[in-house]
Amino acid sequence: MTSIFGRNKTKDSNSSGTPSKTLEASASMTSKLSKTEQDATKRLFTLMVTCPRLLSVMEKHSGSSADELPRSLISLSQATGTTFEMIRFFIAEDFRRHADTDSGSIMRGNCIASKLTKELLKRIGRPYLATLLSGPVNTLIDENASFEIDPLRVEDNANKTDENVVITANKSRLVDAVKLLVTSITSPENVEKLPVEVRVLASYFGEFAYKYAPDQFYPLVGGFLMLRWINPAITNPDAYGIVPESRMNTNMRRNLVLATKVLQNLSNGVEFTNKENYMMTVNEFIKVNFWRMEKYLRGVVSPVSAPKIIGIFFAEFSLSFFLIFLYLLLISVVQI
Repeated sequence: MTSIFGRNKTKDSNSSGTPSKTLEASASMTSKLSKTEQDATKRLFTLMVTCPRLLSVMEKHSGSSADELPRSLISLSQATGTTFEMIRFFIAEDFRRHADTDSGSIMRGNCIASKLTKELLKRIGRPYLATLLSGPVNTLIDENASFEIDPLRVEDNANKTDENVVITANKSRLVDAVKLLVTSITSPENVEKLPVEVRVLASYFGEFAYKYAPDQFYPLVGGFLMLRWINPAITNPDAYGIVPESRMNTNMRRNLVLATKVLQNLSNGVEFTNKENYMMTVNEFIKVNFWRMEKYLRGVVSPVSAPKIIGIFFAEFSLSFFLIFLYLLLISVVQI
């Protein structure tokens, strides 16, 4: 059976009576579920989350372009208090599926586990990111300097001696910028403020990394916290409300990209290679300072109790969400 989420919209518009067309039309409806319908949906969804085979079939039919699916599932799970139970299942499935064949594919691409964690982080993580990054990012913008260490991008490379001097100075500023960001990220005060929901998700990554891919512990946990959450806010601070758009320019965006490159490798405990040979100049910094990110990541993944998030978004729960859920539940039952 073809997923409604993977179908081409043009094709759907010419197909009368298909589930996909019904759902697309329902998305524009403003009607809300009655109390009876809400209660019935809560009971069905709670039952589904406790049945791994239903969740497995649902994932297979989600489709790669199903942006509505993670939003719907998170809204449903928040309404029923099953958010973390559901996400933990999908994370575990992704680790289990790839661990024996290609651990580098864990939580990559458009897997449902990655989409669900991204959706939840978007809902609960942004205020913390503003607190965490506003100070260091604004400081870096105020300095208005260049961190460029790629010889092909250095403006005046006519004189090799002058170019080396410029790159050395830029490298020093880049390292100082990364130190500033790391200090903010790993400070006890900011770690204490880390949302418990983020810590719960991080603990799942730590748990399954230990179990399925212990040699990839830091890339997997660092990939979750840095690659998927903190680094995007650093490279696009205006999109996250950390700074106004007027504060950003091309040079500053490049500076922040370079800083996140170093941050990512630092959190992974991985040095740069010939693939980006101009970045190899910061490898010594990574070797000397990895212990700071190591301590931070191991502390963040310490097991914590998952909070119950109940009813926060159910007021916005529309008929389109309801139909999507019922469709996925029905195909899951049929497949089983």
